[in-house]
Parts: sequence; structure tokens; C-alpha cells
Amino acid sequence: MSRAPQSNLLQMTEISVSSLVSEMESKGVSRIDNLLTESQTQEILAFINAELSSSIKAAGDLSLENDYFSLSKAQDNRWDLKLPMAIVADGGVLGRTMNILCKEGSLLGDTLQSIAGKHGRIHELAAFVTVSGATRQIIHTDSSWTALPSLFTCTISLQDVDADMGPTVFIPGSHTEDAHLVRMEEFMMEDIDSKDSSLLDLPHELSTLRAGDAALYDSRILHCGGANRSIPNKARVLLYFSVATQLSDESVSMDESFDPDQEMQGARLKRERDASLRTSSRGLTLSDFR
Repeated sequence: MSRAPQSNLLQMTEISVSSLVSEMESKGVSRIDNLLTESQTQEILAFINAELSSSIKAAGDLSLENDYFSLSKAQDNRWDLKLPMAIVADGGVLGRTMNILCKEGSLLGDTLQSIAGKHGRIHELAAFVTVSGATRQIIHTDSSWTALPSLFTCTISLQDVDADMGPTVFIPGSHTEDAHLVRMEEFMMEDIDSKDSSLLDLPHELSTLRAGDAALYDSRILHCGGANRSIPNKARVLLYFSVATQLSDESVSMDESFDPDQEMQGARLKRERDASLRTSSRGLTLSDFR
């Protein structure tokens, strides 16, 4: 079966906070270019590469639970590296980078405040790293359906990402209630692997970003990391962080409505990102950077 045409995650002609908020509401994903300069990108990339090397040594057996990597999406040649949130306030490169991204007047910071609120909580801070040989992730959402969005994630590319490096695949519009209803019903009728494959028959976009560009997405959108088939090897490194919003107490999880025995929820949770942090410091909010 032929695949639906794919397109690059393109920037809008006129970009503003209001246009980004509108696109997030309609598509569930948007792109913001030139958030970091070349020197800023190189500085945070060097920091992450050093953290990756030291964390691999400290963790030992990477197949076992540890304080350095999230294992729920672990694969060969793919790492989800937790970054130490406690050092954000120490004036180092990680803190400086977060301040650049989220400060008052920045396009990303102002957009996040508009969609998550000034006191949106920094839920996770980490880096995705893949090298040649990494296979495609299963298509997934990072959170279950809720009537209000609960989590937004921003991924910042630290090098140019070509199609052969496994850019993130997004299915625009799949964050809506109707899309989740269809997805839940189809998953009940088909095995996950078959449904995962057929999802790529839907129109989708590739996050082929340049160094310093970012993709911002609603955690309810269907997406996956692509396969890194680069020859020679080109590492794809993304700095990312998620901002949690305050959900209404009346929001109802569709997992509870459609999966009372939690069988599907259990399978989904195994694929979800381990959102635990390397420290107990969970108090940072957007207001700390503004």
C-alpha cells in the first residue's frame, strides 16, 4: 500500500504568538525557527554530548532502570537522556539556554505562556540522541486524551536534521477528541503493530529542522522518532523540555472511558516517556525564566 504524501514541518509565512497558538489548536504542532544562534547551539550540544558520555559510564547496564536515561522508549542507538534540572539555576550553559528559550519577549516563551499559563510547570528536561542504526519508534502519544491540553513539548535541534537522520514524524490534527476516539476504537480491533504501520498512511509531516530551530507540539498528537539511516553516521541530538498545564478537575481520561480494564493503558504506559527527573527538583515554572 502506498504511503500518504509526507511534507516537511514548514514555518508559516507570517509567524507570531497568535498565529502559533492558532496553529497549535488546529494542528497540534508548530515550528519556530532560529531560536538559538550557531554559537549557542554548539555550546549546548557540547554540554549534552559530555553528559551523554558520562551518563553512559555511570549507568552501567543501560537495559536496567537507572537515574540517567528514560527506558520506556529505549532502543539500540537511541537514548533519552535526563538532564539535571537542579543545575538550571547555577548560571551554566543549561540554565542560560533555558533562559534564552523562555524569556519574556521570546517567541517560544510567549507562546508557551499563552497556551500553558505563566505558571506552567517544567515537567521534564532532557535530550533525545539517535545515531545511525536507530529504528523508528512506534507511533504514540505522550499523554492520553483530556478535554484540556495537559502537556506541551518543545524539541530544539542542535544540528541540521536531514530526512535520513530520522526526524520526528507528526500526524497533524491527531490531537483532537475525534481523532482519539477513532484511534481508540481501531486499537481495540487491531493489534498495535498493524495499526502502527497503517497510521503512516495518514498525511504526516517530518520535523527536518535546522540547527537552532524547534518543533512545539501538544502531547496528545500522534508522533514518533524516525529511523536514523544516515551514512556516514550523523547523530541527531534534540534538547527538549515539556511544560505541564493545570487541568480542569472535570477532565476525563479517554483511557478510563474506553479501557475500563486498563489493558490498553498498560500497553501505552510501557511506551510512554519515563518523566522522572534526575533530582527531586520539580518546582520550576515558566515564570522562573521570565
